Amino acid sequence: VGRGSVELVRIENDRFPAEEIRAARHRVHAEIASDSNADCIECSYLKPGVWPERPYIANKLTLNPWTNCNLKCGYCFTILPEFTNKRVSYDLVAVIEDMLAGRHFDPDGNVTWGGGDISALPEFNRIAELFETYGARQMFKTSAFKYLKGVASALQRRKGVLEVSVDAGTRETYAAYKGRDAFDRVVENLLRYRENGDVRLKYIADLSNVSDADIDGFVGLVERVKPKRVIITSEFSAAQGDRYDAAAVSRVANLIRAVRQTGVVVNPSNDEHGEALFPNLWARLAPQL
Repeated sequence: VGRGSVELVRIENDRFPAEEIRAARHRVHAEIASDSNADCIECSYLKPGVWPERPYIANKLTLNPWTNCNLKCGYCFTILPEFTNKRVSYDLVAVIEDMLAGRHFDPDGNVTWGGGDISALPEFNRIAELFETYGARQMFKTSAFKYLKGVASALQRRKGVLEVSVDAGTRETYAAYKGRDAFDRVVENLLRYRENGDVRLKYIADLSNVSDADIDGFVGLVERVKPKRVIITSEFSAAQGDRYDAAAVSRVANLIRAVRQTGVVVNPSNDEHGEALFPNLWARLAPQL
């Protein structure tokens, strides 16, 4: 909560607080108009205008389940000692059902599942089914530690996209980097998902997972899975801390070039993507591509 993350209301029971959200939005809009809202006033997306009343409360929804995870990725804040997980006090399925029954979400809207780990959320398959039946499109960002019927069904109906951050090309690196020896099962699940629809692979290129063996292994995985897209990015804290030396930058460049040679679409594909995916690093990386 704070700048860039504005809390409108809290869900106190098992219903979707539609009217409370509308009232809170009107309050925030009035504060913005009077230059008294510190959370929004300098936002780059903020534009003046007379906006028509929306037919739906939302057309985009993000769900990040942090309660449990099947992995312990070294870059994730959930492994820090100060992190404590806590389940919501309300019935999540009941709140989603109430939101959809009241037509508060755009049937042509987009739901992004992040986290965290959706495969560790007990209610996931039921909620994914609710959104699929409603007509919404879903983006699943998951570890592929489990094969989830809620993901597979949405992919089959062309109402879902799967993005999996593999972050390794060998079983050994995966176990060390992701905290669990699960590389083979993830690969198996990826191949099963690909039979159903659109799969995208992601690779967080850190200092410890860009060896020749990992690059070769990941390229081999790309050739087997044949994803629609591959996203390669830096590890955020390493990039912000300027911890990529010349050798590491060269290895990351090797990874990007090798994946591009498979013919798959690769991000970064231009300077805008590069600056976003490799902050503090793109100026040194781009000339090597």
